[in-house]
This record gives sequence, C-alpha cells and structure tokens, in this order.
Amino acid sequence: PRGGCAWFAQPANKSSCAMSIVVGMLVTLSCDLRLPRKYWYCDATNALTTESFEEHHHTVGTPLSQSKGYGILYASVICLMGPGSALLHASLTIPGRRVDQFCMYLVASYIMLYSAIRKRRQFPFTTFLVIYLV
Repeated sequence: PRGGCAWFAQPANKSSCAMSIVVGMLVTLSCDLRLPRKYWYCDATNALTTESFEEHHHTVGTPLSQSKGYGILYASVICLMGPGSALLHASLTIPGRRVDQFCMYLVASYIMLYSAIRKRRQFPFTTFLVIYLV
C-alpha cells in the first residue's frame, strides 16, 4: 500500500533499508579487526573454545575466520541488498520488486553455499567465489 509521501511509496521502509548498508559496512570493518573475528573461531567440534585465536586460526576454525574474502563478499552482498530493497519500497513497481528479489537471492545463496563448505577447513576462497558467481 502507498503511504502519504508524494515522492516515495513507502518512506519508512525505504529509510530503514539504509540500515543494511550500515550493517554491511560494520561487517567489512570487522573483517580487518581481531576482536570480532575471535568470536567466529570454533574448534573441530564446532564449539567455541577458550584457546587463543591467534594460536590456532590458521589450522582450525571456520572459513570466515581464515580468509577475509568471505566476510568482504558477505558485506558487499548485504550492502547491495539495501539499495535493492529501497528501490522496491520507493517505487512499488515490478522492476523494483525484481531487483529486491535478486538481492535477496544473492544473500540466500551466499548463506546456503557458505553453510555447505563451512565444515571444510581448507576450502579456498577463489573456489567459493567461482561457485557463488555461477
């Protein structure tokens, strides 16, 4: 349903889409900081450990803790979802809906693919990227 704003169909929804850009930027920043990355570290049983992240992050852990590429790609997809969703909520048109759905498919396919390879400790990011883009 259309709102009361003359320029945008759903101004509140359009404005809230900016939060996905902020979250994507925070994920990008966390890819380069050690503090958030230590919480992504899991041992072989997938349980959070009390051992030092710096000691074991090259041999044990999730792919997200081993390569910055996974986090940067995820952040890019999240940032792309904001303008895509804003396009739908600003116009309520069929092209806007298609762009919004495409962005949601990108996020969902990233999550599904990452979940499939997460148990493989030495899965190279370049292979992940090629599979994701296909």
